[in-house]
Amino acid sequence: MNTVIHISQEGIHAIHGEFSKGTFTIDYLDTFPLPEESMINGVIADEHALTSALQKLHGANIDKVMLVIGSGNILLKNIKVPKMSKQRLLNFTKDELSSLENANAEDYIYDYAVLNDTVGRGGEILCCGVERSLIKSYLDVFEGAGIKIQSIDVSVYAICKLVTNLKEFHNKTYILNIIDGNNLVTLLFVDNQYTFHN
Repeated sequence: MNTVIHISQEGIHAIHGEFSKGTFTIDYLDTFPLPEESMINGVIADEHALTSALQKLHGANIDKVMLVIGSGNILLKNIKVPKMSKQRLLNFTKDELSSLENANAEDYIYDYAVLNDTVGRGGEILCCGVERSLIKSYLDVFEGAGIKIQSIDVSVYAICKLVTNLKEFHNKTYILNIIDGNNLVTLLFVDNQYTFHN
């Protein structure tokens, strides 16, 4: 079983469960409120408030989590690619995203996720770049609360994984709107394939 944490502007959302044989089993679900402006666009603005809320989560016997983060500061781009090695895909991601914002490539951590794969011919990937300082701020706060982060995922890809596993969305074209405080994120899926977000 896994514990997944998402931190929004209103609070820390925790879910503990598993996905097996097409079914989600949830053992634990809770939200730990945060004071206003503790989080601003995915950036930690009040470390003390966040640490305090995380310690309540730790008190619920949760000491390892998979963290889902979202921020307008995260560089994301989906792109079709030919078949290539994992290292070449990672280098491609770094080159593609560092040119977007004229960012210093060394200030970012880059990764990619496969959105769809055509056997032997390549596919489509979601390129991701997150500032090292943003990742470090999360790692420091979670460590201060006694919680180990097992993995970090971006919210757009977490949503892609979720809808891929829900048969109600298969072969459907739809728009998802997610409201987090004053932020609105819109995602477009065509035939249940992620296409675009704002």
